[in-house]
Amino acid sequence: AHEMLECPNPDEAIGNGEESIELEEQYRRELRKQTEKEKFDASRYLNDLDIANEDDMIFDAAIMMKPHWMEIRESETTGNSFFTSDESHLLAELPRQTNIPTNLSAEQKKSALLCLLDILFAYVYDHRTTDGDPTVESSWTVMILSPTLSWLECYNPPYDTIADVICWSIRRSLIYPYLRSYDLAMHIAEDVREIMKRGRRTVIRCLLQLHKIMESSESHYLFNKLYIDPLIGWIQQCEEEEVQQIGDALGELLRAKGSSSSDVLGKQHLDLDLEDIEKRFFESDDEEDTSSSEDEDSSSTVDYESDSITTDEEGQTKSIAKEVKHSSALLDENIGQEESKLIHVMQNLTVDDKDS
Repeated sequence: AHEMLECPNPDEAIGNGEESIELEEQYRRELRKQTEKEKFDASRYLNDLDIANEDDMIFDAAIMMKPHWMEIRESETTGNSFFTSDESHLLAELPRQTNIPTNLSAEQKKSALLCLLDILFAYVYDHRTTDGDPTVESSWTVMILSPTLSWLECYNPPYDTIADVICWSIRRSLIYPYLRSYDLAMHIAEDVREIMKRGRRTVIRCLLQLHKIMESSESHYLFNKLYIDPLIGWIQQCEEEEVQQIGDALGELLRAKGSSSSDVLGKQHLDLDLEDIEKRFFESDDEEDTSSSEDEDSSSTVDYESDSITTDEEGQTKSIAKEVKHSSALLDENIGQEESKLIHVMQNLTVDDKDS
């Protein structure tokens, strides 16, 4: 079970009855949040903080790719079948979900749509980071990013909202996968909005691709029977407006991004102290820059003093040279006087010899 889920002991029950089920769900949610906080790696998060400017090939490809929900297919404009032949064949092969209730209450429908949101978020993350070509790790990525799949999360409207679901999905995307970028997570939230706005057929196409991913996994294939296939059957019974309204509501939350009063998807709501972590990180950078600048100034001062010393030494050398030159001149003058005296004496001796 641990290979399939992150939730430990999913079969463990607190008691019997509806009240015990609610307590179990609440306990599981609190345990999930605690586990997420323990596994959050601040240094790993900071490594990807400025990844958009670091020429990371996977990040750049994820942002630049044009996913299928952004493409306008010929079938959409000509009125032909929306699904490809492979997709139609897979839809026909899926077992009929005879146990799907048709008389769900408004809250139950909303709960199912919230589960769909976090599953789509996980799918979109994998789709973008693999450039639409799933890998052997794709089923794990989808499972670990989705609270519904990894912790059997149950949403209870109106207490649980679209903002809660997207925040929890963003939060997990900063804890577990390879790319832990808040900007990428917001990009993915925008993708989920676009998928829901395009309606049931686009949602079903995403779920069909997710079905293939899970089917190829030795440990996660059971998610198809538990979640993916029932969602594919149920979403076909939903009204188009019900799906699109979720997209509209998510769009309003995304448009409020950056507004101090209505930004419910901001970093401050993820309960990971991201703003404090970033503040301390940038402050330490500023201190290092200041220290480096002071070291350079100190080095310049030392060089200046060295230049002054050299200048002083040159002045002393010139002064000594002048003194030596002056002494040499005096010595030459004295020698000249002595030579003159000697010559005068020799001349006098010569005259005396002649007279004698």
